[in-house]
Amino acid sequence: MLPSQSRDTFVAFVESRGCDLSKCATGDIATLFSEFYREIRPVVSRRLTLRLLDAYLRLRSILTRNRESDPLSLSPDMLLFQWGTYGDEGNESFTIDFTRQFADRVKYEGEIEDVLSQLIVTCRFTPTETTKAIGSGHFWCATRRGIESFRQRMESSAAFKAFHSANPESLEIHWSEV
Repeated sequence: MLPSQSRDTFVAFVESRGCDLSKCATGDIATLFSEFYREIRPVVSRRLTLRLLDAYLRLRSILTRNRESDPLSLSPDMLLFQWGTYGDEGNESFTIDFTRQFADRVKYEGEIEDVLSQLIVTCRFTPTETTKAIGSGHFWCATRRGIESFRQRMESSAAFKAFHSANPESLEIHWSEV
């Protein structure tokens, strides 16, 4: 799968499991997204330029220092779980995002460029006193070896506990370059 194909590939992956995302609870979406990460590998360049390599090595250093990953198994394919209340006053929503970030080199208008892109599944809910108390937060999974500890950390978060069995009021799936 090319990163630019990740949205359609994810939708097909979900459908191959006999699921309809519009009827899935947040916890089911988390499971599907984690399985998609574990099973479907992207086709990305392993030759990173110095600028992207520097950013990658800084992130690896931070993650290794925090013991969240194995530095030997990092790849330019990572997961992000984040939550919080966002938007303009009067038009806010509490969101839970499942993000898969890809790092790659692509040819664009005759030039080779470093590109970060993301597949994001956003679950939206009406803000409440509970969501205000939950606040916002995020954390990364930088390796497939770390997927189980990532899932455990996600499932123990207040945001996941509060909404794991709730169907999102709205659901968005999109891919874009960062």
